[in-house]
Amino acid sequence: MRSSAGRLVLKLTLVFGLIAVSSVASALAAPTALDLKITPAAPYVDENVRVAFTDTRSLPSGSEITAVLFGTGVCDGSLAAKSIKGPKAAGRRFSLSFGPSDQIVGSGVEWCQGKAKIKITESRNESFVRTIAQHTIRFSAKP
Repeated sequence: MRSSAGRLVLKLTLVFGLIAVSSVASALAAPTALDLKITPAAPYVDENVRVAFTDTRSLPSGSEITAVLFGTGVCDGSLAAKSIKGPKAAGRRFSLSFGPSDQIVGSGVEWCQGKAKIKITESRNESFVRTIAQHTIRFSAKP
C-alpha cells in the first residue's frame, strides 16, 4: 500500500502528464463541441466552480474522464482535478464542482486571482484518448 505522499506524487505526475500530452494532442485536433456549462461564468476567488457537460460518446470500462482546473500565466500555481470512471452510457450528463479546498497545488483557501483553464479529457488505461472540452475563465478579487 502506498503512503499518502506517494499517492499525491503519483496523482500530480499523472495530472501534469495528462495536461502536457493533451495540450500537444489538442494542437493536432480541436476538441469536440458540446454543451459545456460553467457556473458562475465570472467567479470570485473564494467561490466554487461547477462544470457540467454531456458526453456524446460512451465511456467504456477502464476509461476515465478527468476534469482539470489549472491556473495559467501568473496563476500557474493553482491546480485541482476530478475524475469520472467508466463504464458510463453515451449521452450522460456530468456535473463536477471545484472548490478552493479541492486544490492539489495552491493555497486551498482561495483560487489565484487571474486566468484559469478548465480542460476535460478522456484516458484509457492511463493513456490519453481525446480532449472533450476546454474553456478559460477568470477568477476576480472579492468586491
